[in-house]
Amino acid sequence: MTDDDRAIGVELASGDRIGARTAVIGNLTPTVLFDDLLSHHSLPNRFEAYVDGYEYGPGTMMIHLALDDLPEWNGPDDIDEFAYVHIAPYVEDLAETYTDSLNGLIPKSPFLVVGQTTAVDPSRTPDTGEILWIQVRTLPSTIEGDAAHEIEATNWDDAKTPVADRVIDKLEAYAPDVRELVRERAVLSPVDLERNNPNLHGGDSVTGSHHLRQNFLWRPFPGWSTYRMPVENLYMIGAATWPGAGNNATSGQLAAQRILNPGFGTKSLVATEKYIKQKATAVRNKLHFFY
Repeated sequence: MTDDDRAIGVELASGDRIGARTAVIGNLTPTVLFDDLLSHHSLPNRFEAYVDGYEYGPGTMMIHLALDDLPEWNGPDDIDEFAYVHIAPYVEDLAETYTDSLNGLIPKSPFLVVGQTTAVDPSRTPDTGEILWIQVRTLPSTIEGDAAHEIEATNWDDAKTPVADRVIDKLEAYAPDVRELVRERAVLSPVDLERNNPNLHGGDSVTGSHHLRQNFLWRPFPGWSTYRMPVENLYMIGAATWPGAGNNATSGQLAAQRILNPGFGTKSLVATEKYIKQKATAVRNKLHFFY
């Protein structure tokens, strides 16, 4: 909720309203915050252009497996003790997967992050069973085709089952007994992830590209990396802000410091942004490259 150019609280889906005395803090992506929740509010033209130009990365799929036991890995004996197992396996695979995803193609051999939750926390299951989750990175948000020319579906509701089968096929090459251990399987496609959480735009699990133009001092936008937004008393935190995606609370901590001490880090940040802008301008002029 806003009053003139000031954030004054939030209105819940139920219609209940919660007022704010000092600040409203949104753990949201820029498009959800400004295009959806604040679509009625007038913003500076340049800032609106930043929001319109915010770029999201490729999609992600989550596969959750209930297992009779943890799989036997083809590898060192202690692999089953690790929380995460990454399966690419090579840099070339990563590059091909990422390129295919950006081009709308389902990759032949997607990169897998396998989470062995019960390996480090047995209390996560009520009996002797185990759980395993697989984050499939990366995948196209919108399907244009299949790099392997095997999957014909071009919408995620139809494609998620054959894509999940491909993932299990790849996992099975590293953990040969995994398929026979599966009790139940739940698959969340990029579309499912966004349905459950609008911040996961197109299934992008890191809520926005982390390429240089949208990282560090430029996350989410140039000149707006201090969490304070152009609406008075409104702050934005989360993976769409510095330091980006990851299981940490750094953006929230930094935003809290700024709210409690408005001058926190301002001088050094402004000086750094000015220096980088000058150097970037000099490089563009030398290359005769203009935006």
